[in-house]
Amino acid sequence: MNPTDEPTPRTLALPGGPVAWWDVGEGVPLVFVHGLPGAARDVRWLLAPLAGRVRAIALDLPGFGGTPTQTAPDASPEGRAGFVLAVIDALGLDRPVIVGHSMGGLVAVAAVAQRPQGFRALGLLASPGLRPHPSFRRIPRRTLYALTHGPWAPRMFPILQAIFARAGFRNYPVSALVRTVECLHATSMEAHAARLRALTLPTLAAWCEDDPLIAPTILAELAAALPPGPRLVWPRGGHVPQKTHAADVAAGLLDLVARSAAPDAG
Repeated sequence: MNPTDEPTPRTLALPGGPVAWWDVGEGVPLVFVHGLPGAARDVRWLLAPLAGRVRAIALDLPGFGGTPTQTAPDASPEGRAGFVLAVIDALGLDRPVIVGHSMGGLVAVAAVAQRPQGFRALGLLASPGLRPHPSFRRIPRRTLYALTHGPWAPRMFPILQAIFARAGFRNYPVSALVRTVECLHATSMEAHAARLRALTLPTLAAWCEDDPLIAPTILAELAAALPPGPRLVWPRGGHVPQKTHAADVAAGLLDLVARSAAPDAG
């Protein structure tokens, strides 16, 4: 598969509504969970280096890409984790590896907490750590939520787009930005930190030291606190290492799969 190619999205029906997802390859399933805002296509650079080695499954979370919010309206990491688990059950996946990018890492960790025996390993790509990162603290979550969910909301949308554009998130539909605000408003970083400390699965951590959203000290602290697994760090590459270091991230994920198959893994 060419790195620029994208597979044809599939549609899965859950009781709450449809789910848009990608399914590429065969073998051990890797379930990818995107960040905020985002979509399944945020892992497209990994498909070529993973081709023929594993089964790569990427989901559009509710309110993003082709999955409508009403499929699973709960915006919290716990609620979105429940959605991911429902998809895993609907697809009949047996103990997949779950991989979260950015704020998708909170969802992946919450899914592991809800089903500790349901996964063979965990991957965290540029994912938040044990304490709130500066960009998360700077977001006026309550204010943005109030302003985007009242009668004046339409007048706020251009401002919302400008706020996200300054943070590097351009060309997203307003609906995805509003859903992002809902998800951030429903997020407890304290609960995430507690779940991180309870992890026992083999865990990959990958990040870049020039990440503009999460301080490298927070990412390094997270890596030190996680269970054993591959640790990938680069001086340059920004917040999307699966794009800027796709071959290395893919190799690390394959290493994670191999480690999780060892007799004493987990």
